[in-house]
Amino acid sequence: MALQEPGISELESRVVELLKETELASFATVSEDNKPHASCMHIVSDGTTVYFHTYIYTRKYEHLLQNPAISFELHRLISGFEDRMNLRAIQMSGKATKVVDQEELDRVLALSYEKHDWLREFDMYAVFKRETKEMRQVFFRVDPFDALYSDNTVRFGWRKSLTFDGNGKVAEVEGYRGDVRGT
Repeated sequence: MALQEPGISELESRVVELLKETELASFATVSEDNKPHASCMHIVSDGTTVYFHTYIYTRKYEHLLQNPAISFELHRLISGFEDRMNLRAIQMSGKATKVVDQEELDRVLALSYEKHDWLREFDMYAVFKRETKEMRQVFFRVDPFDALYSDNTVRFGWRKSLTFDGNGKVAEVEGYRGDVRGT
């Protein structure tokens, strides 16, 4: 029986779903002197665009002001090794931009409160609601360039390289160069 691979539209839907349902991602930035730094952050998404929050005194904030290139990894594995056939993961690279538009910020805050129930009890975003803001906190938007998407629900070890257009849509899908089994 031939493998039924998802088409470009279905792949994009699977990526959007994975981003929407996953709470944490590990982000990587690079310092001015080329030292890498990784940190695990809560995320929200709007389509394939990802948002995360940080403080202005962090390394990642300084790194992103110097170099907006960023990558992150996230995966969905519910119950460990025994659930490996349901593993879905993505490694995505893109450009990080500080969110300064109030309308976009309001939308990101709404997405955050909708996704992260714990924010209702621990309101770490209260500063964004004040009339006068001393901004020690910021959100960044990550617009994707490319990604490696893995989906064991298609086949164990199945993965594809994705390229995104300037609007966050999957523009191109290629076989992963390390996949010795082909499609």
